Amino acid sequence: MFTLRDHPDALETTLDEQLRDCRVLCFDEFHVHDIGDAMLITRLFKALFRRGILLLLTSNYPPEGLLPNPLYHARFKPVIDLINARMQVMEVGGPHDYRSQVRTHAQQLFTQGEYVWPVTLAQRQSLNRPERDAPAIQLAVGTRNLPARHCEGRTIGFTFGDLCDQPTSVMDYLELCRRFDHWFIDELPNLADCSIAAQQRFINLVDVLYDQDKHLICSASSLCAKAWAVMQVRDPV
Repeated sequence: MFTLRDHPDALETTLDEQLRDCRVLCFDEFHVHDIGDAMLITRLFKALFRRGILLLLTSNYPPEGLLPNPLYHARFKPVIDLINARMQVMEVGGPHDYRSQVRTHAQQLFTQGEYVWPVTLAQRQSLNRPERDAPAIQLAVGTRNLPARHCEGRTIGFTFGDLCDQPTSVMDYLELCRRFDHWFIDELPNLADCSIAAQQRFINLVDVLYDQDKHLICSASSLCAKAWAVMQVRDPV
């Protein structure tokens, strides 16, 4: 779409090009939390239904749970109504979240990760962590640079603020996953003190790292349960 930015309607032209031969389109783990994404998805879904393209979605949210932020939810309601009217909605959930069960398979990197608190000098040295307050280095990701604290081989280190207080996206995390297998995330704050946008970026980041099976070590100054307590109530109705 960027290459077509001089067109009167770059998005419509892009959709015409991308959907020309499309008959079936699938989205796995579909979710909407950003109002900008919601506006693009609105145009996309209308174009898909208008062309008669079969759309398949899997999601951890029912249609009414998409874009849950009450400030923006009403603006996405027409698309939710469109989904309910034009698609067959089936709930296939069960009483157990199998992702939360401990796995012992040695080949799985994500399940070998650690949550470290409080972070002492001895802990940092034993885990080969970068020094606290290490200066930022500029890491090229796509067409821009992101600050990182450590980059060596297939290992990358960030602070929470480097990734989640910046306008990063799932596409950035996927690009980084192609290059790095071992991740350090330092200075994890009490998420209740973070913006909803920062919370959602962190959720997206962990979800991507789990899905891509990357080794993750997080460090914080408080217990995991305390730092993440806000996650239980982050989706207002």
